Amino acid sequence: PQLFLPDMKETYYFSRNFNEWSLRYYASIFQDGCGLMRGEVTPGYGILKPKYIREVYRLLPQARLLMIVRNPIERSWSGMRRVLGKLGKSHDEVDEQTLIKWLDLEWMYQEDKAISLDGNYEHGLMEGDYTRCIDNWLAVFPKESLLVMFFDELVRDPAQVLIRVSKHLDIEHEGIWDQEKLRETVNANPSSTMPSYIREFLSEKYSNEIAELQKRFGGPTMNWL
Repeated sequence: PQLFLPDMKETYYFSRNFNEWSLRYYASIFQDGCGLMRGEVTPGYGILKPKYIREVYRLLPQARLLMIVRNPIERSWSGMRRVLGKLGKSHDEVDEQTLIKWLDLEWMYQEDKAISLDGNYEHGLMEGDYTRCIDNWLAVFPKESLLVMFFDELVRDPAQVLIRVSKHLDIEHEGIWDQEKLRETVNANPSSTMPSYIREFLSEKYSNEIAELQKRFGGPTMNWL
């Protein structure tokens, strides 16, 4: 009850909408949350170019940042399954070379919109390059502003993750939530086993990134390869 999130998830104000929306319009999205701690959920902000991160800081220097990190191998495959679902296909219906090309470009279906390849985002920065994302944000915001959590922890103990979030936001919590609601799967992808050639490709692609995450954070990252 101390928090407010607008109905619009993923506003993308500081990225694709920065030159389209006025600051007044962006602020109006949060006007119903006066007196509450207000925030938004836009995962794409993770790969913002530094100049846009500096704009976030200029407007919201006291912002508290939350980031959930997932095994980049599993995240990339999850993203691929979502793309294939949008195309009405399974990975068995697409040749190996095309799948690898999609994964390497992070993803081909977005190319026309120039979402992940250009625009306001860090050019060429893959969404699984977490250390670079984190470094870009902490080059602008103080370290204590950012809480890094892991998808593995969210799956294993969502209540504990909520407690950590509450402490990071400095809000009260009773630690009592509807356990059934906490375990509810939201926006799930179709289930599919990752082909061995894709796992091999992604493991090689992200091996250095995972090694760096292991050095910085340990914990769940130690099992990611």
